[in-house]
Amino acid sequence: MTDQNKRVLVLSLARVGKVHDKRQLNEEKLADFVPDNIPIHVDLGFQGLQSVCTV
Repeated sequence: MTDQNKRVLVLSLARVGKVHDKRQLNEEKLADFVPDNIPIHVDLGFQGLQSVCTV
């Protein structure tokens, strides 16, 4: 995760093998800690993110 100035704020754990980005995001629950008033900008691989995240 980065901020609007592209500063790295969070790095996920490195994993062996292929893991889809959204699966890793869900498993690590990184987006769950982002307050609702903070916009999350993602690519099409993360469709449905807003409906999954609850804070």
